[in-house]
Amino acid sequence: MRRGNDFLYAIVKCTEGAEVGTPFVDPKFEENWKKLLELDPSDPDVGMYRGFYHFARYDNRQGQGEQGGENEAKWMCKVIKQAGGYGEGCMPPWLDLEKWEGTAENNLAFIRGFIRVTEGELGRSPGFYTGVNTWASSHFKDSDEFTAYDLWEVKYRSNGWQEDAEPPVMTKNNGPWPWILWQWSGGGEWDYYRQKYGPIAGVPSGNCDVNRFNGTYEDMGRLLATPRIVGEDPEPVVPPSSVPLTVPNEIDLNTLKGFESDYVARVQGLLLAQGYGPDGLVNSSGLPDGLFGPKTEGYLEAFKKSQGIPGPASLMTLGTWHRLVVVDFEE
Repeated sequence: MRRGNDFLYAIVKCTEGAEVGTPFVDPKFEENWKKLLELDPSDPDVGMYRGFYHFARYDNRQGQGEQGGENEAKWMCKVIKQAGGYGEGCMPPWLDLEKWEGTAENNLAFIRGFIRVTEGELGRSPGFYTGVNTWASSHFKDSDEFTAYDLWEVKYRSNGWQEDAEPPVMTKNNGPWPWILWQWSGGGEWDYYRQKYGPIAGVPSGNCDVNRFNGTYEDMGRLLATPRIVGEDPEPVVPPSSVPLTVPNEIDLNTLKGFESDYVARVQGLLLAQGYGPDGLVNSSGLPDGLFGPKTEGYLEAFKKSQGIPGPASLMTLGTWHRLVVVDFEE
């Protein structure tokens, strides 16, 4: 969700690849995830984007190669599906790679296996949480194999960073790996953020890791796009806020959830003209709010049923558009 220039999101721990045969799930994950699912990003008052991460333990799977990564990804995917699922409004699944033991040959193969299962199970390539020192160590040898994937870079210190600072460049010796998220303030004993800015709402201790998003409103739309497989995108994702005012032949309004869209606002205006709403269609000023949420979808479903238009409620076709515009004149 967007408030001014801020992007509100929370990323919670899901699973960990503990010792072989004893996978681990964070005891608060299901509760946390269900709470995040209730914070619909299309709601301007309480909406929040969400994400989760898997803490990789490739050190426990030395010699397993890709099979080790596949096993941990299967565990993560099973847990997220049981907890409510993965889909709209969600960041890529994050693979947390920290400085454990192991050979680069095994650890890089582990990542390949994790990617393959995650893409097959969730329809989405994972992103990577790691830091320049971990990645440049002998455990990964500063590989540039995965620089097309989203990077959540970690680098923080006890006295914080300047507001306009940048994290260290990754990779050190090979191709560039631009960051999309930067963990610039740590939680726990790293209490810089709370001491300077105050407690973080929704966190009992008021203290947790804090991240910065590197991009525009349109970049956030790309990050949330599902499905999205690295290297297999048929065409660039159209940023939700850039949907043209001209009427497309067909568009699923679910792809615009969480964003103020001129196209959705026009649909809402036509629904208002047909006598639907205004509850759920307008903002405090009485104008269409441009947010595709449950009520807009419900009104659109009711209109389509009244006109005998088949298909999902969220699917806008030229035929649906035409009926919204001309039905009053025919009657």
